[in-house]
Amino acid sequence: MLEKTHNIITKFLKYFFVCFCSIGISCALQAQCPILTVDIGSTSLQICSENQYFVYYCNEGDVIAENVQIEVTFPETIAFKNSDQPFERIEDVYFFDIGALTAGQCGDFSIDVEVVCDVLIGKTACVLATISPNEPCETPSELWDRSNIEVMGECVDGEVKFTISNTGEGDMNEPSQYRIYEDDIFVSSGTKFQMLSGESMTVSRAANGRTISLAADQSLFHPQRDNPKVSIEACGAPPYSLGIINKFPQNDQLLFTDYDCQQIQATMTGTEKLLSPSGAGKDKVVPGESQLTYKIRFQNDEGLPIERLVIRDVLSPYLDISRLELGASSHPYSFEVMASNVLIWTFENINLPSSDTDLEGSRGFVQFKIHVIDEELLDIQIDNQASMRFGSHSPVFTNPVHHFTGDLTLDLNPEIVNIGEAVDVYPIPTQDYLHFVHLSRQQHLTIHPLKIELYDVMGKKMRSVLFEERHTLLDVSDLIEGMYMYRIQSEIGTLIQSGKIYVY
Repeated sequence: MLEKTHNIITKFLKYFFVCFCSIGISCALQAQCPILTVDIGSTSLQICSENQYFVYYCNEGDVIAENVQIEVTFPETIAFKNSDQPFERIEDVYFFDIGALTAGQCGDFSIDVEVVCDVLIGKTACVLATISPNEPCETPSELWDRSNIEVMGECVDGEVKFTISNTGEGDMNEPSQYRIYEDDIFVSSGTKFQMLSGESMTVSRAANGRTISLAADQSLFHPQRDNPKVSIEACGAPPYSLGIINKFPQNDQLLFTDYDCQQIQATMTGTEKLLSPSGAGKDKVVPGESQLTYKIRFQNDEGLPIERLVIRDVLSPYLDISRLELGASSHPYSFEVMASNVLIWTFENINLPSSDTDLEGSRGFVQFKIHVIDEELLDIQIDNQASMRFGSHSPVFTNPVHHFTGDLTLDLNPEIVNIGEAVDVYPIPTQDYLHFVHLSRQQHLTIHPLKIELYDVMGKKMRSVLFEERHTLLDVSDLIEGMYMYRIQSEIGTLIQSGKIYVY
């Protein structure tokens, strides 16, 4: 079990904001009622091998929650083995009794599982965790018709069959609609449905090996405002399109539910950054209102055991730090937010063996959730990349991940659009790296590379780097504290953008 403290300390400084939180406590205002949150995750899933899930939960409200229970549902590809938390099984659902949770109290437990051997490599396994009680904190609107839409799907005799049901106590007063996607292509919109309480309808599509998804809307004024969704993959004759499910948002935007969807792999991966949803189409489009889940996987490849690990993640300025939610982790850590949206996880006494001697033990993960600052933002690219320092070794960088904000009901394969020369530079101030992120598509920057130059206040050039990747890092860790100026120029020397930064 992870040991956690529950104090939150905030400090506002001239150049940056610091927030010390217990693991998993979001830096947000708490409501005057119990607000239960849950997060589940694992490092990765390897076929025909033992794995471990970690569940993190918390009462982020101001009132005690009684008789708290967490339900975890595993797919047929994941076999439950054991848990360090007492449990009860009813069919395919495992129930974990947590008891009472006081305001601000959090906890965690682990679940041992095994990935079955008879499974398609690349198939996605989705695990669902739900914490209860989870009644809405606010009184539902009198305009809500008391309907509640749920969706299910299955592969039957060469067809994908979806079932849309109204499980609520009331009849639908107005029609809602559902949408269908094949792989990451939007194929059907505006299909209306209106059902009485307890009524269901079936929607069928021919199976063709593609991943077929259906998403439905709740009725107006529904208190949870979720978007029921289900995806079916590997139905019909091969070849199968795999790796599609995580491109789209899961129906886990509610605090009391969490989906963890991962592709089953032949071998486990090491240091890596993952984003869910990763985005649809070649431009990786994600709706602006989606909750983003970032997972940072780490692996000690330094040749010797290490006792201390520090992970540093610089958030895009388009991400809303006030809606940060820390989640499940394989190891205990302390956490802080520094200077302009810089996240820092510190793992003390982690005792992480080298991958040379203990490959499985050398690995771990941490994950967090966040939203964009404005749900209405369109065609904005949001980048993220983490670095980690194993002991006293040089920093190791994960792969960069990015997505564009957009509308999934629009054409997901537009022609290259030149939106002009615009560059985000962050964090300011900084102590090690500056991030330069070009707002155009990568293709535009490949055709028209730029150059970044950094000068001190006396006009002496301190750095010069070619800007041909959308997300370019500039190392300033050896510069003395103070103010510097940057210039971004075109191939022919035209000034594109300039500004000031501060190194501390």
